Amino acid sequence: TDIAALVGRIETHLAANPEDGRGWEVVAPVYLRLGRVPDAVRARANALRILGATADREADLAEAQAIAAGGVVTAEAKAGFERALALGPGHPKAGYFLGIAAEQDGRPEEARAIWTKLIEGAPAGAPWIGLLQAEIARLGGGPVAAPAPPASPDIRAMVDGLAQRLAADGSDFDG
Repeated sequence: TDIAALVGRIETHLAANPEDGRGWEVVAPVYLRLGRVPDAVRARANALRILGATADREADLAEAQAIAAGGVVTAEAKAGFERALALGPGHPKAGYFLGIAAEQDGRPEEARAIWTKLIEGAPAGAPWIGLLQAEIARLGGGPVAAPAPPASPDIRAMVDGLAQRLAADGSDFDG
C-alpha cells in the first residue's frame, strides 16, 4: 500500500510535469518490479527522450522492451542494445542481451563469443561475470577465466624484487 501510494504521488507529479525526465527515470524500475511492464517501457522511453541518450538509458529501455515481449529480444530492443554498446563499449547489460538475441536467432556460437569478450574485458570482480560464465556453460562452452584483480603495490614490489634477484643470479634456487 505504501508503494502504491508513493507511485500514485509520482504519477500525479508526472501528469502535471510530463517533461520531468528524472521522475520518469526514477519510476521506471518501480514499474518493472510491480509488473507494470508497459508503464516501465513508457517511462524508460520518456526518460531517454527528455534526458538524452546514454548507454544505460538505451540498455534500460531495450531491456524493458524485451521483458514486454516475454523475454524475446525484438528487433527494436536489439537496436537499442546496439546503440547502448555504441555509446558505451563493453556495456554489460547490452552485451548480455545481444548474446541472448544471437542465441534466439539460432547462433549460439555468436552468443558465446559475445559473452566471452565481455568477460575478458570485465573489471575484476564484476558481479555479472558468474552469470555470463553460466550462460556460456549452458551453451556447451568451456570455462572462461575472469580477469584477476590487480596485485597490491606490496605484492607487486615483492614480485619485482624476486624477478630482479632471479635475473641477477638464477642459480640460487632456494633464494
